Order: sequence, then C-alpha cells, then structure tokens
Amino acid sequence: MSYLTKALTTLVTDPVNYWLGVLVDASLAGCLLVHAIATSHGPWIRDGGLALIGVGLYGLLEYSIHRWAYHDERSPATPGHRWHHQDPSALVAAPFFVPALVASGLWGLFRRGLGDEAASWLVGALVMGFLYYEVLHHVLHHGNLQGRIFRVLRAHHRIHHRFSDCNFGVTMTVWDWVFGTHYLAPRASAIRSVGRLPRARTPDRLAP
Repeated sequence: MSYLTKALTTLVTDPVNYWLGVLVDASLAGCLLVHAIATSHGPWIRDGGLALIGVGLYGLLEYSIHRWAYHDERSPATPGHRWHHQDPSALVAAPFFVPALVASGLWGLFRRGLGDEAASWLVGALVMGFLYYEVLHHVLHHGNLQGRIFRVLRAHHRIHHRFSDCNFGVTMTVWDWVFGTHYLAPRASAIRSVGRLPRARTPDRLAP
C-alpha cells in the first residue's frame, strides 16, 4: 500500500473527518442558496428548474464516484471505502474538503457560462443533495427510519453491501436503472427459488 493510500485511508476513517464534512457541506450549501436567493431576478419556475437540475446532477455524480472511484481497485479511494464495506457502522467519509473543492470548481465553471445566480442554484442544490446523502447514509446504517421510500432505499443499499457490482445509488435509484446496475427482478426470483442471493457477475468484490 502506497503512502498516499495509507494517508487517505487514515483520514477517511477518522470520525472527526466524518462530522467535519457534514458541517462544511451544510455551511457551503447554506451560503450558496442564500446567495442564489439574494441575486435572484428570474421567475420562480426557472429557479426551481435549476435546483432540480442540480439535484439530478448530484445523483449522477454520486453514482459515478461510488461506482468508479470507490469500487475500482486502481483508485486510491477504494481502500477507505472497503473499510466501510467491512464495517458498515464505522464512520467513514470522503476527506472533508473534497466535496467543497469540487463544488467550488463547478460553481466557477457554471458561473462563466450562466452567471452567479444560476450557478448558485445549480451548485447549491447539488451540495444539498450531498448533504442529504450524508444524513441518509448515516441513518441507513445507524437508524431505523420508517416510510416506504426509506425502506426501499435501505433494501437497495443492503443489496449493494452484499453484492458490490450493483445498486451504487444511495439517495436515488434512477442512475442504476440508466446504467443497468440495478438489482433486477430475475435475481430476486433466484433468491426465492434457492433461498439465497446469487453470486455477483463481476470481480468487483469489496463486500465481505
């Protein structure tokens, strides 16, 4: 294991990093949305549309990072994520400054083409999506929220912990459907017929 990989693993498995990330992301989302409201001059339907696009963009980003940054053996982020699969109750999170840096870069990029207001709505909603992910993921492993949507997401995520080649979305399942990695009905039928989950189809094995 390289020095960089060891350092990243130490950081992402530190509970201080876990909670500091939530604080930084909540502060950044609040600042962006306050700025968006303060500079808003367009109709509310446009602002709402920009926020919805930001949420959708977050979902795609969440899926992409989870699938290709956390589950690719060539990625330095994979060992830290493997720790989470080995101990789902451990407080493991990305380095607290990374989401803020990515969001700041996206804001600067969108600002050049769309202006301050639109960039703030888009990226503010995106960071709110990540904040929701942080809270939801914590509750999925440490709480017992009721309600159909939470039961669906909890089951979706538990399957991912059993078979790490599917169900990469945490806050939404749509991108798993789009990319063909959703846990599909034929596999569920196999569970009912033989009483256990079938083996995953790819060598991406992080779950115990």
